[in-house]
Amino acid sequence: MYQDLEAGISQTGGIVHLTGPTGMGKSMVTYRIVKELKEHFDGDSETSVAFFFFFRADDDDEARSAESMLKSCTYQVAVHNIKYREELNAELRRDEDRWYKEESNAKALWRRLFTSKFTKPGRKVILLLDGVDEAGEDAVKQIRNIIKKLPITEAKGNIRIMFSTDDVASDELGFSQIETTKFTLDQKMVVGDMKLIAMTRMKRLPRLSKLRLPTRKTIARKLCKKADSIRYVDHMLRRLNAIGREAPILKELGELPDNTIMLYGVLLEDCQRDRTDAERDLLRRLFAWIAYSRERLQIGTARRLLEYIAKERKIDVDEELELKSSRILRLSNATSAESYDIYESDHDTDKGEDDAKSEDDDNEYEDMDVYLSFQERSLREYFRQKESNPNSLRSGPSIGNMMMFEAIAAILTSDVNKNSNAADWNLRFYCTSHWMKHLQDIKCDELQDDLAANVINNLYAILSN
Repeated sequence: MYQDLEAGISQTGGIVHLTGPTGMGKSMVTYRIVKELKEHFDGDSETSVAFFFFFRADDDDEARSAESMLKSCTYQVAVHNIKYREELNAELRRDEDRWYKEESNAKALWRRLFTSKFTKPGRKVILLLDGVDEAGEDAVKQIRNIIKKLPITEAKGNIRIMFSTDDVASDELGFSQIETTKFTLDQKMVVGDMKLIAMTRMKRLPRLSKLRLPTRKTIARKLCKKADSIRYVDHMLRRLNAIGREAPILKELGELPDNTIMLYGVLLEDCQRDRTDAERDLLRRLFAWIAYSRERLQIGTARRLLEYIAKERKIDVDEELELKSSRILRLSNATSAESYDIYESDHDTDKGEDDAKSEDDDNEYEDMDVYLSFQERSLREYFRQKESNPNSLRSGPSIGNMMMFEAIAAILTSDVNKNSNAADWNLRFYCTSHWMKHLQDIKCDELQDDLAANVINNLYAILSN
C-alpha cells in the first residue's frame, strides 16, 4: 500500500486522495509517507516535502484555516530550499504592503507561494494534508478549489498533493468529485498492520509483555477480529494491561465491545465508577470545557479553572491523568510529547531556596506549555454528543456550552488578584475573548427553564460587572 501511495504521488501532477472510516489509520499512514519522502529527498534541495495535519483540537477556524496550512507548508519548503527562501525574502522586501494585504487570502497565497514558484523545471514540492475534512468550513472550500484547479495551472507538473478525509465526509464535501488517484483504507486492508501494532504495543506494556507468546498472539487475533479502528486495539490493550493476569484477560477477551463507540462507553463507566455525585458533576464540567473550548487548555489553566468551579468539591487533575481518567485524557506539549512521564520533573535532588524558587518559576512556565486534551479527536466528538442520562459525564452542545458559560461568568465577575499567575490571566483572557461565542452556541429551547434562567442571570452578571 505504501509503495502504491508513493507511486501515485510521484506521477506528474499526482493528486492522491486517501480515505477511510474514522480511526482506520489515515494519519498514521500519512505520517509514515511524510517520513519516508523526507528521507528520500533529503539530499535533493529542489524537491521539498511539506505537511499539515488538520486537527479539531479547538473550534478556532483560524487554527484550521487554509491560510495557516499554506504558511506552514511555505515555511517547511523555505527551510529545505535556499533558492525558494531567497526569492520569497526578496519579494517581501520589494512589496511588503501587498504581502500584508494577501496574507489572509488563501487564493492569493496559493498563487504567490506555490503556483508561481513551481513553474521552473526541476523544482518540485509534495504537499501532504491530513484530515482536510476537519479544516474550517471556509478552508475546506478553498482547499477543494486548490486541488481541483491544480491540473490547469502552470505548476501542475511540479506540485503533487496527497490529502486524506473521512470516507463519509469525502462525499458530503465534494472531494469525491475531483479526479484523483484514490486509496480507501478498510478493516481488511489494515488488519495485518493492526496485528503488528498489537504485538509491538504489548512488548511495551509492562504486564502484557510478561504473558506467554501464545497468549499475546491470542490477544492480537481476537482484538483485530473485533476492531473497527486502530484506536480500538490501543484502548483495549491498555485495558487488558490494567487487568494484568492471564486468566481474567482471557475471560475479558470473550466479552469484547463490538466497536469503538461501545468501547468508549466502557471507558466512561470505568471513569465514573465509585465517584460521588459532586465529583461526577465537577468532572463533567471539566470534560465539557475540554470538549467545547475554542483553544487548547493548558494544564496550569485547567488547575486554575477547577479552583473557580469546584467550590467545596475537589478533584486533582494530576491524579485524574495518572488514574481514573488516564484512558480518556492525555497531556501533550509544544514538542508533541505524548506522555505525562515526559512532563514530570525530577524532585529527588537537593535544592537551595533560590533553586527552589527558580524551579517554581520553571514549573509555572512548563504548566503553560503542556496541554490537556482527550486521547483522540473521535473521543472528543463522543463527549460532545447529546446525553439523556443526567448523571453521564457527556454533554450535548447546549448543555456543554451552558456549563462553560456559567464558569466564564464566575471567572469574569471574580476579583482580580495582584499576584495572579500566568494561568489565571490566560483563563481570564480566554473568557473575555470567547464568552459571546459560547453564549451563541446555547439553544435555550433545549434547556429546562431553571437552566435557561441561569444563562440569563450569568449574562446579566457579565454585562453589569
